[in-house]
Parts: sequence; structure tokens; C-alpha cells
Amino acid sequence: MNQFRQKITIIFVQYFKPLIFLMVLIIFGLGYSLFIKPSLLELKENRNNLINLKQNELIAKGKELKDLKILKKEYQKLEGLEVQKLIAIVPFEKNIADLFKELENLTQKSGVSLLSLDIAEGETIEIINFDKNKDETSLAKSKNFKSLNISMEVGGLNYFTLKVLLNNLEKNIRLMNVNSFGFNLSNKSQKINLKTYYLE
Repeated sequence: MNQFRQKITIIFVQYFKPLIFLMVLIIFGLGYSLFIKPSLLELKENRNNLINLKQNELIAKGKELKDLKILKKEYQKLEGLEVQKLIAIVPFEKNIADLFKELENLTQKSGVSLLSLDIAEGETIEIINFDKNKDETSLAKSKNFKSLNISMEVGGLNYFTLKVLLNNLEKNIRLMNVNSFGFNLSNKSQKINLKTYYLE
């Protein structure tokens, strides 16, 4: 028994360094497999996901920039006539006299009569900036976007003429919003409240 122990001890002493080296290798191998490798795989996956995300963002930004360039080109194609049409939608002054004529024509065209009309200043909505060009149709750099409140009393309304009038107001070139209106067949006249806009 003592001889066996001596042999084991001799073998252990002879192969001490290789055994220690082998144990270190096993420990490092297990540590790499259990801890380092999964962390490296997770980092690699996160890096790939981040790269894909940034690539998708870059593609989206590129598409957005392309759309903006197309929009800019289309805007630059606008000629004086188109600019005048835009001005007609939202004029650069109140034009109360023209507004009165416009509403009178709209009511007549709709088969009803304009009995009374009240136009009052509304609120200032926002500031709109315009680039000043050399074109004669260009206007001031900044404008106050304002509204006008219109209350009109209309006679001769029935279901059909009301529908025609609302349709004509909707199709009118100058921007107008119908805020409210009353409709009662027993009344000889009806009130319609509108809002229109201009730049000052």
C-alpha cells in the first residue's frame, strides 16, 4: 500500500506542471463556454440589430429627402397663374367689398336671397413666412394669418337649396368654413355662420 502511494506521489510530482496546465485549460474552457461565449454572441447579435436599425433609419431618411426634393421641384414649377390661384384661396387683404359680392353671387346662384350680412374680425391664427423672390407676384416675407367671422341671414331656404348653397360654399375658390347653421322649415329665414381667412 505504501509502495502504491509512493508511486502515485512520484507520478504526481513528475507530471505536476502538465496536470496544472491541463486543469487551467479545462477551467478556462468551461468559463469560456459558460460565460464568455454567450456574452460574445449576445454582443454580436445586438451589434447586428443596431446596424440593421441604423440602415433602416438611413433608408427612411434618404426616401424622405428624395420626397422633399421632388416637392421642392414641384413648388418651383409654380408660375404666376398658380400663385394667383393660391392668393385667391387665402387673399393678402380683407377684401370686404369683394367678399360681400362673392357671398351675394353664391346665394343667388344657389336660388336663395341674402337678407343680411355681418362680417367681424376673428382671431390671428399663426405666422406664415414667405421667401421673397424677384417675381412680381412675390409678397412680403411674413404675414399674419387672420380670420373673419361671417354671419349671414338667408331667405328662401329649403332642403334642396340648402344643400346647393353648402355645396357652392364648399367649392368656392376662397377658403370658407361653415361653423354653424340653423334649418327650420317654419322659419322664413335661416342664419349661417361662416369663417374665412386672409393674410395681413
